[in-house]
Amino acid sequence: MTKPKLLILAALQNESRAIHKAIPDWKSRNIHFLTIAIRARRLPDLRQFQPIQAIILAGLAGGLDPSLHVGDVIVDADDSFAGRLGSLRPGKIHTASKMVATPEAKQLLFVQTGAAAVDMEQSAVRAVSLLLNVPFIGIRAISDTAGDSLAPMILSWIDEIGSPRPVVIARDLLLRPRSWGIARKLARDSRIALIALGNTVARIVEKVSS
Repeated sequence: MTKPKLLILAALQNESRAIHKAIPDWKSRNIHFLTIAIRARRLPDLRQFQPIQAIILAGLAGGLDPSLHVGDVIVDADDSFAGRLGSLRPGKIHTASKMVATPEAKQLLFVQTGAAAVDMEQSAVRAVSLLLNVPFIGIRAISDTAGDSLAPMILSWIDEIGSPRPVVIARDLLLRPRSWGIARKLARDSRIALIALGNTVARIVEKVSS
């Protein structure tokens, strides 16, 4: 009988790298990594990986709950995992079609949805897990808080899997000098969040595998 695979999906390459680093023995654990791009544009037909033990979608997200700080991690899991998360912080993750960039927009979305964090991929992946009747776990590390502003143009600084576009970045930083501060803060906060993300995914893999 084929051993069920654990699928770990991330939108961006830097998210996948952070998780790889935290789980150095992932190959021997029958774990498969997939980079599915922003808005899950590269999400493949997951039926090809069956049997599947569980689907984990992990990455960075914006905080909607004002109590969340950079590096905090939210876990949005199916009920079957509710008793196995231990001290990990549960919370709803809302999927938006575009970047939620201002504190005002985040506050409104928090009131409307009650979600702790916002991403752009979870609804698509969760729908597939339901279709395949496979357990789902969403894991998001906060890289910008409810009070942080983001420049929507930062999405143009990377391609859909997170590779930088140096020409676009240089142009925007020259034309908009204030963007330097935004870029530095985002880079610093993302590094903090990526470490927390990798550590949390590693903890959850241990719980799922036990």
